[in-house]
Amino acid sequence: MPFDNIVGLLGLLSLVPLIVLYLIKPKPKEIRIPTLMFMIREKESRLKFLIKKMVFDPLFLIQLLILILISISMAKPYYISEKIAGSENVAIVLDASASMQAEDVKPSRFYKAVEIAKDVASKSGKVSIVLAGEHPAVLLQHSDSNTATTLLDSIKPFDTPTNLVDAMELVRSIVGNESRIIVISDFVVKGDIFLEKKLANEDNIIVDFVKVGGDGKNIGIVDLSKVGNTVYVTVRNYDEKAKNVVLKVLNNNVEVLKVDRPIEPKYSHLFILENLPLGKNIIKIECKDDFFLDNQAY
Repeated sequence: MPFDNIVGLLGLLSLVPLIVLYLIKPKPKEIRIPTLMFMIREKESRLKFLIKKMVFDPLFLIQLLILILISISMAKPYYISEKIAGSENVAIVLDASASMQAEDVKPSRFYKAVEIAKDVASKSGKVSIVLAGEHPAVLLQHSDSNTATTLLDSIKPFDTPTNLVDAMELVRSIVGNESRIIVISDFVVKGDIFLEKKLANEDNIIVDFVKVGGDGKNIGIVDLSKVGNTVYVTVRNYDEKAKNVVLKVLNNNVEVLKVDRPIEPKYSHLFILENLPLGKNIIKIECKDDFFLDNQAY
């Protein structure tokens, strides 16, 4: 289970002093025993004795449980479902950003999300649809399931980043209490969507997160700048394995430059291209990945 605030798990370190306190050897006491009495006691290691004592000590177990629960609650665990649910009054937030065009699920993350949205709509009464792109838009409000299904078939993804936070804020303004919001996305997002979920819950609105796609294999151009006659191209390898990246420059559709460099997993490489010819230059990388939009720049 993932956590929204992984730092909160540092609270588990508080278990260390608790355990140490129970392991500290108490100060021995001098006890007088009658000379005619002999006590035979099975010898056992100090550590084994203390561990046995802790396991059967109710106070220790209660303290241990309290510290664990506090630490986990501070870490804010959450769950992103891959199942769907219908409702009498449902609002669908559909992520239509560029990352949803990745093809790690077929035919793509976006069209898989559309299938899920249509399934949700078919099980619901009144349906609203908010499209989450760079700027969210209300496409449908309190309509029937047939209209929603027809509309979903006509939606296309954008070549822009997503803004799920604003989309969730917008959808909260158009649904009433005791409604359900279904957010369908790959959750490659910025912003606190869990705060928006909490605000919706306070209005008696149920929020379900439905994830499409996995990590995906992607190598892409993440930055491009020009200073004088020099072009700087940053390529990042998002994959879990090192990749050999081939970068080409086409001038008026004619290849004028070709370089290749190995890039370690989760690392970026800066290509420095000098004295490129005048005219329309297309910079592209040759690779087989799940996301093609960032393989080319102008």
